[in-house]
Amino acid sequence: MRLLPRFLLAAAIIGIGLGGFFFLNQSKPTVTPLVVVPTTWRVAATTIQVQPEHPEFRGFATVENPRQQLITSPLATRVTEVFVANGRRVQTGDPLLALYLPDAEARLHQALASLADIQSQLNQRTIADDKDQAALALDREALALLEAKRERLTDLRARGLASDEQLETARQAVVGQQLQINRRELTLATSRETRATLLAQRTRIDADVALAREDLKAMQPTAGATGVIAHLAVTPGDRVSANQTLMRLIPDSGYELRLSVPQTVVQAVQAALATNQVIEGQTHTGQPLTVDRIAGLVNARTGAVDLYATLKHSDQHPVLGTVLPVRLVLPARPDLAVLPTDALYGGNTIYRIRDNQLEAIEVTTYGQRDGTTGTEILVASPALRSGDQVLISRLPAAMTGLQVEVVE
Repeated sequence: MRLLPRFLLAAAIIGIGLGGFFFLNQSKPTVTPLVVVPTTWRVAATTIQVQPEHPEFRGFATVENPRQQLITSPLATRVTEVFVANGRRVQTGDPLLALYLPDAEARLHQALASLADIQSQLNQRTIADDKDQAALALDREALALLEAKRERLTDLRARGLASDEQLETARQAVVGQQLQINRRELTLATSRETRATLLAQRTRIDADVALAREDLKAMQPTAGATGVIAHLAVTPGDRVSANQTLMRLIPDSGYELRLSVPQTVVQAVQAALATNQVIEGQTHTGQPLTVDRIAGLVNARTGAVDLYATLKHSDQHPVLGTVLPVRLVLPARPDLAVLPTDALYGGNTIYRIRDNQLEAIEVTTYGQRDGTTGTEILVASPALRSGDQVLISRLPAAMTGLQVEVVE
C-alpha cells in the first residue's frame, strides 16, 4: 500500500516536467531565416566585332650594315700616313691612309723578273723547236734519198752489177738515218712537254704579277663609298701584318634592321613574301621600314628567327649596333577581335558577359597596336562572335559564373 503513493508522486513529477517542456517549446521565439542576396559587381564592357584585322608584332631590332668596308693590309709592311680619324666622314675616292710602297714594289719587280725569265725560256724553246723542225725535214729528205739508193743497189745486185758489201752499206745508211729521225722526233716531243710546263709556270707568274699590282694599288686605299670611319686601328709608323684590319668604313647606304621574331610571326611573313605581299612597319620614331628577307637558320638558344628589314626615306644615318623598338604590320587575319589590354587576364583569357554572368574564354593573342583610347590587343577564338559583350574592367575576383552589372 505504501508503493502506490510513491508511484503516483513520481508520475505527477514526470507529468509536470513534460508539460513544462511542451509549454516552453511552444512559447519559444520564432527565428526567421535570412535571405542571402548574391553580390553583383559593377563592371565595364565592350561589344566586339569579329572581322579581318592586321596583327602587329612589337620587338627590338639591331641596326646593321652588311656593306661595311674593311680596309686591310695586303702584306706585312708599315703605315706611313693616315688621312682620316674615327668618326670622320669621307666621300667616295678619298684617300684613307698610305702604306710603305717599296715593300709592294719589290714584290711586283720580283714577279715581273720571274715572268721575263719564263718568257725567255719559252722564246729559246721556240727557236730550238723551229731549228729541230727544219732539221727533221732535211733528215726525212735524206732518208728518202738513201732509201732510193738502197733500192737501186738491190736491183743492181740482182743483176750482178753491185756487190753485197755495197748493198749492206746502203742498208746501214738507211737504218742510221731512220734512227736520226727518231731522235729528232723524240726531242720535239720532249720539247712540247717542256713548253707546256713553261706555259703553266707563265700562267702562275702572270697571276702573281696581277696580285702584286693589286697589292701595290692597295698600299694607298681609298674610300669605296661615301660614309663614316667607324674604327681606326693604326697610326703612322705602325708595323702591320698581311690581312690585318686597319680601319672600318660604314657607308651611308645599305643600313638594315635585324629583329628576332617567334615562329608564328615567321610563318605569316613567309607566306606573305611568297605571294609578293609587302610587310611594312616603323621604328619608335615613326621611320618606315619594309621586311626584306628571312634568315635561313633558327637561333638554337631562343628558338626565334631573324628578319631583315630595310629603312625607307632615311634622313639620318643610324648608328651601327643601335637597338631600336619597332613594330611590324602583319598580313590580315579574318577572325580577330580588338580589345583594350585590360580585357586580357593571365595572358590568354577573356570574360564574356551573358545573362549578367561572366564566362571565361581562352583566346590566342596576335600582338598589340595603338588605338584611339590607348594600346589595343588583337585576339581570336572559335567561341567569339560579333556582338558579344566582353569584360574590360580589371576585376580581381573574375571567374566563370560571377554576377556582374554592366555600367556605361
